[in-house]
Amino acid sequence: MRGCRDGLSRLTALVVALLVLGGAAAAAEAVTAIREGGVLKLAGGKVAFSVKAADGTVSVLVGERTLTGKGALVKLSPGEGGKAQATDLAKAKGTVEVGDSDVIAARVPLHPRLPLTAVALWDVGGGASLLPVALEALGMPADAVLAGYDLAEDEFFGPVIGSLARRVGGGQFSVVAVARAGDAPALLCTSGSLAGKGDDLAKVSWDAKGSVLSGTSSVAKDARYELRLLAPPEPVRWVADAATVAAADAKAGVRTMVMQTGPWLRVYLQSPEARAVSWQVKFSRKPPREVVAGAVRFTAQAVSPRCVALSCYGAPGKVVIRRNDGAELVTGNGTIDDSAVAASTAYTYSVHPLSWAGRKPSVAEAKVKTPDLPPLPPLPTVFLGDLKPVKATNGWNGEPRKDTSIEDKPIRIRGEVFKRGIGVHAISELVYEVRPNYKRFVAAVGVDDEKNDTPSASVTFEVYADDKVLYKSKVLTPRDERVSIDVAIPKGAKVVRLVVGDGGNGIGCDHADWANAGFITEGKGAP
Repeated sequence: MRGCRDGLSRLTALVVALLVLGGAAAAAEAVTAIREGGVLKLAGGKVAFSVKAADGTVSVLVGERTLTGKGALVKLSPGEGGKAQATDLAKAKGTVEVGDSDVIAARVPLHPRLPLTAVALWDVGGGASLLPVALEALGMPADAVLAGYDLAEDEFFGPVIGSLARRVGGGQFSVVAVARAGDAPALLCTSGSLAGKGDDLAKVSWDAKGSVLSGTSSVAKDARYELRLLAPPEPVRWVADAATVAAADAKAGVRTMVMQTGPWLRVYLQSPEARAVSWQVKFSRKPPREVVAGAVRFTAQAVSPRCVALSCYGAPGKVVIRRNDGAELVTGNGTIDDSAVAASTAYTYSVHPLSWAGRKPSVAEAKVKTPDLPPLPPLPTVFLGDLKPVKATNGWNGEPRKDTSIEDKPIRIRGEVFKRGIGVHAISELVYEVRPNYKRFVAAVGVDDEKNDTPSASVTFEVYADDKVLYKSKVLTPRDERVSIDVAIPKGAKVVRLVVGDGGNGIGCDHADWANAGFITEGKGAP
């Protein structure tokens, strides 16, 4: 796709929208998959995908726009070692089942008049997903070098090769624009790419002889319109000299501003009136910066069943750490956590110099195996959700929730989904009457995944029989695994009290789960 006539085929842009079910309506409404007249439709909450088997026409609701056109729709399910298994839904026969750990990915045109592509990802389970999406699964070249822009986080990222993985916290919606990197500057997206039903971009062209990228955009009155571009640093390093508009636009008062940081470029347009603005960005060629590689010291250590600490020193600037299942992390010298690994799994990590020219050979490698998850306690004979508490206090968002998190989503701790339990927020106290046949109290506890992107979230769990302490946890954060509780209830106890504390740093973001919580009445509960 390099060396194209007008620069547009090089702009094979993607917009990746990761949708996580959130809110009471989304949690209560299951994903439905139905076929109507040769069209497979997937829906849940405010999310809708469809594909026409006959010609591969895909439709997806993204933000305020419905995108439609020839593309692909696949279901991604975690496989062995966390590697995604893709199912082409356009070719699927019979009933399509969608599980809590699945991700739906769609490739669909982004602009009606330009060869730009959109990819929408739907994390069905409502947690935070980092499942690598192989470009091949969406019908895209596996060896493509991609640059991206995350609209939710307002940040550029890349290069990405072979697969794409973006993390989104529970209940959040993220849009990522990605374009294939070539040998010349390329437009990734605009500030109006997914806004409303209209198309803000009329045309884009690259003049290789004059080193000018130009186009026409619809700019609203007094609004700051933004172009987000990649200026490749190799094999030629491109530097933006100036951004200008047509003489008529300049006379009308349209102003421009350019900001470039390394390969990333922002061009701003602002007009005193709504108008179609013709813009152009002039570039100059510079020699690429030389990077001298030294001896790289690299280690990988499993700090928990689902977290690996990576340490890299002596690298030539930023590097790409690639996991053997396709996931990638970009970092400089220092440490970084890979918190999207599976328990009881062997991984191989390799360090590669960050390059826009394609994959570079590995300069260091490390292997690690994550430990097993601690065993879950037995299931209760009587679940707390089936009992009426004597007392129930909650620190935020109303009453404690039965069988959902405090934000009315599926109970989820470090990726594990629990169908039963009580969702609360610190500081909380639940009190239940003890009946004569209650022998033990059991639960799996932890911080709900809807706050796994909030480092300040911290809670403690305590279990009392009357005033006697039966159990006290350490301070738990989103990084900690779920903790199993299985304690005997003393004879003669009248009530059991379940207390959630704030971890000593206030109650902000302290979403706590008593998963699979309840009482064992005799013997051991079901496994």
